[in-house]
Amino acid sequence: MKRGILGGLIGFFLLAMMVLLIGFNLTKPRVLVLHSGERTNGWDQRIDEGIRTALARNRRPVSVHWYYLGMERFALEEERQDAAKQARRAIEQIRPHIVLAVDDEAQAYVARHYAEPPGSPKAADPVTRIVYAAIDGQPASYGYEGATNVSGVLERLPLAAMRETLLTLRNGQPARVAVIGPDDATGAAQLQQVKAFDWGPHRLVAERLVPDFVAWKEAVAQLDAQADVLIVLSFGGLPQGGGSSRPVPMKEIATWVEAHAKALPIGVGTSFVESGGCLAIAPSPREMGELAMQMSLAWLRAVANGRPAVPPPVAGAHYRVALRESALKARGLTLPSIYVEAARLDHNRYP
Repeated sequence: MKRGILGGLIGFFLLAMMVLLIGFNLTKPRVLVLHSGERTNGWDQRIDEGIRTALARNRRPVSVHWYYLGMERFALEEERQDAAKQARRAIEQIRPHIVLAVDDEAQAYVARHYAEPPGSPKAADPVTRIVYAAIDGQPASYGYEGATNVSGVLERLPLAAMRETLLTLRNGQPARVAVIGPDDATGAAQLQQVKAFDWGPHRLVAERLVPDFVAWKEAVAQLDAQADVLIVLSFGGLPQGGGSSRPVPMKEIATWVEAHAKALPIGVGTSFVESGGCLAIAPSPREMGELAMQMSLAWLRAVANGRPAVPPPVAGAHYRVALRESALKARGLTLPSIYVEAARLDHNRYP
């Protein structure tokens, strides 16, 4: 009899603990990290490193979910729209308090649908808040201007550092600068930054956004005749072209550029060097991931304390150097040791 009572008490205790645990998990604030790219993408992995750094310092319980759109795998707009629909279904199921949306495609295809303009029914008490991370475009281009539930971290290309690097490589001589990139949301936003920048004493002489790799090759040949330096914008997911919509591997693009471009190619992402290029001056994805998660956690605390005001947007301030010494040597170029050491310390120095 006593065993039966004891067993019943243990069972009741375990059931009560399970109910409490489920209730605790259901009441924890939920954050959905929504990536434009794939889990295996080096850029996205470094964003995640920054996010996890911020989470490691957090003392408030929070439930974090991860979703990767993998947009670089899709050349057709129909495929991209299907991926976006699946992501929105995931958001409806998870009902996150914060969507931390990474890169421009995540905003253009998914996150912008959750922005609440002033006067909307949910503007005063939005269910979901958007924290964007690493966007090259202006927030207004995604309908975020004046939204009552949106803020985030802007990605700004370190063009001043690139301008100084060109002077170092060219012994103070000005350069003719050209730009090439894919004709997509990220390419268009990055190009706007390059065009708005004061390159003096250098001159920006030409730019091309191309639909595929076939057009890319043609554009490089044309730009070579006009420029000393070729800025290579983010190029993940560039279609093959010539009747094929297959995305070209980044290694194939970077090694082709390095082998065929007469103008010095400089990437705006370290993936250019990782994939075979010679030099990149790039924003820090770790910093942007860390800042975005810090903002998300602070906003959740503010809402819980009855202070739901939208935090001001911020911009990443740090940048990274990546270099491939054999490729620079093949072009007869040598960078000061401080560049080499910076790349080595950040694990972006390649032989």
